[in-house]
This record gives sequence, structure tokens and C-alpha cells, in this order.
Amino acid sequence: MARRVNMISEINDSISTLKLQVRVMSLWEVMKFENNAEVQSLEMLLIDEEGDKIQATANDSHINKYRSSIIEGNCYLIGNLTVSKNNGRYKVTRHNFRLFFQNTTAMKEVNSEKIPKSKFDWASFTDIGSGAINRDWIIDIIARVVNINNDKYVHRSGNPTRKIEVELEDERKSRMNCTLWGRYAEDICSELDKSVDNCLVIALHLAIIRDVKGNLELSNSMYGTKLYINPDWEEAKELKNRTYPVDGALSLKSTQLSASSKQTPEEDWLSLTNRKTIADLKTTREVGTWNVLGTVHKLVTNYGWSYSGCSKCTKKIDYENNIAKCKNCKGTVFAVPR
Repeated sequence: MARRVNMISEINDSISTLKLQVRVMSLWEVMKFENNAEVQSLEMLLIDEEGDKIQATANDSHINKYRSSIIEGNCYLIGNLTVSKNNGRYKVTRHNFRLFFQNTTAMKEVNSEKIPKSKFDWASFTDIGSGAINRDWIIDIIARVVNINNDKYVHRSGNPTRKIEVELEDERKSRMNCTLWGRYAEDICSELDKSVDNCLVIALHLAIIRDVKGNLELSNSMYGTKLYINPDWEEAKELKNRTYPVDGALSLKSTQLSASSKQTPEEDWLSLTNRKTIADLKTTREVGTWNVLGTVHKLVTNYGWSYSGCSKCTKKIDYENNIAKCKNCKGTVFAVPR
């Protein structure tokens, strides 16, 4: 007897044999912190015919097996996924659980007109400001750009990166600041320079909420965020056709870039890094490198804080007649504090 297809709403950690028919609504790669050229995980936002969504992850050990088989926008029949609590620092969906690919996960591409191509859950700025929307949620927003507060290049990890700060107004006429980085900032500025009617409506899929010196604002995530500019959607048309009083006329042309400025190390690190809390690290099933923001409560001086490691393989080295030797590399090496 063929196994029944489960709905996303049914998923919990008591299901031992899971089978889903879903569309890959969004697909993105997360790069390794220590090597931005290597992929750490393949992330997916899956949607079923009921419009429910859940996040699925293929970690680095499974990426090569599944990467070529998964195409954003296509539908798949997927079985044998691991179900885990959705305890991450940033939650892509409101579902209590998330999925992980394993060696036995099976996939088959299918055609299904019943599954929507996309479904956005627009967050209102009022709900964000009131706390009705959790700051750990990754959200969708659609709004009109009403002001450009700043447009400049900053140095991030030694490289110049464009940063634009805009003020947005949503359908409820509530306003919120939004900071966009890199290619997102470049895309906004390019459209502003080409704009004829001086009107810009943007939609951010998978945006993050940031607390900047006590004020909440929006930003793109380091990976995964999609930016839509003046999309041909009814919600966007309504915002675009909104009128403003003459004395409140908006000037949205991209301003002259200010001189390149340098962020403080704290601002640079906090902006878009992959962060987890200590509690997250204790419960996560993800494999990767994460940053933890915390306060030093007490210094432990009983043990050393570093060791002499091999410059090639990082393993601990031994000294023979004051010469560094690595058992793993089987030879003389340079010692590096680690």
C-alpha cells in the first residue's frame, strides 16, 4: 500500500515515516563563516497545496547529493526527512518544526497545479513595533519608499560595500526604517536613478528585524532575502497609486554618495553575521560555525586559552629539541597559537 502524503500542518516529531508533496518556494545557500567560498548548507522554504510552509535544510555532508536535483519553483515528492524542533535564532516560518535531509531522503520531481507558486505573509509595521511579531521571525514586507535617509559605501571586512537607509510606509500608513546592503542597495539605487514617476514600491521576502540602538528597523539577511521592486501585484499597485500632499512631496532620486566611511568593529560584526544564542547551540542539529554575542561573566584562569597548532592541519603539535613536530603531517611544521 502506498504511503499517504502528509500535509505540512501535520508535521511533528512523532511522525516516523514522513512523505510530502511540496513546491520549493525559495532556495538559497549559506556559506561557511571561515571560508565564504564554501557552502555550509542548502536552505529551502517548502510550501504545500494548503499554503502552509516549512523550512528544510541539506547540511554540507548532503549538499552534493541533492544540490543538482533541487530547482527553485519546482514540485517534488519527498520522503524520509528528519523532523527537528524549530529552535534557531532566526525562524524562517512559524511552524514549530523544521526538516533536515539525510542519506536516505528520497526525492522525485512531480507536476502539481494545486500547489501555489508563492504565498507571502505580509507583516505590518504596527505589529512589528508593538511586539506582536517576534523579532526572531524572518518576515515578508511590502511598502513604499518615502525617504532616503543615507546612501554611502562602508568598509565591511576590508571591502567597500554599498549601504542605503530608506524609510518605508506600508498599507496602514505606518513607517519604519530599512537598511539594505550590497547588491540589494545597488538594485534600489539603480531603480531610483531610472525612475520616471519618482515612486518606488519594494517587497522583501525573508527580511530580518534588527534592534539598532533601541529602535527596530528592517534589513536584508546575509543569505536568502529576495527583493522585488515595483512588482506587478495588486498590493504594490495600491501603494504605488497612493497620493501625498504637495507640501509632503517626496524626493527619491539617489543622492550623491557620501565619502566612504568605516563602521566600528561592533557595528560591522553585528550587522549581518550568522548568530546563535548559547541555548541555540545546545539544541541545534545544524553543523556550522556561528557567532555568539554575550557578556563575559567570569574569567576562568585554571586552563590555557590556546594551544600550539600545526600551521597546515591545525592539530596540536609536539616539541622535540625545541622543534615543532606534527604527528598528523609527519614532519617539521610552523607552530601557530590557536
